[in-house]
Amino acid sequence: MSDEDFIEWFRGISDGESTFDIKSKNNGKNFEFRFRIFMHIDEKPLLLFIQSRLGIGKIYTLKKSVEFNVSSQKEIIKIIDIFNHNPLNTTKHLNFLRACGAAAILRKLLSFIQILLANLLWN
Repeated sequence: MSDEDFIEWFRGISDGESTFDIKSKNNGKNFEFRFRIFMHIDEKPLLLFIQSRLGIGKIYTLKKSVEFNVSSQKEIIKIIDIFNHNPLNTTKHLNFLRACGAAAILRKLLSFIQILLANLLWN
């Protein structure tokens, strides 16, 4: 399968099965943008193929399901790049845009808070 065909196929799988979310970490001091695909345990080879082909993400096996999870900042940039250049076809595209926007706002807010705290400590 060519890279172009893979991306088109991956985009289709993502349209139907993926989620974008933001997870709070360290009691709200940090946030993590996540891209996840959940499937029935029988589909684990499919998620392993995606992981291998993209060269990113982790696979978590649950009782009767399996999850492909991309959450490291370095790896999530690759997912964002893929969907910025190959937009999703369904309302999932709107979910992607909302999550990207929220992540950008959170990054700016955390930076602002760090600057405020630094100023308070030095005054």
